Amino acid sequence: MLNVESVETEQYLIFSAVDNSGNQIDQDICEKLFLLPAIEHEEIEVPNSINNTLQYIKECQVEAV
Repeated sequence: MLNVESVETEQYLIFSAVDNSGNQIDQDICEKLFLLPAIEHEEIEVPNSINNTLQYIKECQVEAV
């Protein structure tokens, strides 16, 4: 969640996601994925290269807001 404070406080949800091929998944699709039913399973380890990509996407989205 990104909070932007100016005249009033605005809140934005920032989604960073990639598919198995490393392609960025659009913000609208990410939001729709959260509407799907899900079951929590074991934790997975995300490779550093993907973590770096997700961090870059997040930084770009924050700058855009």
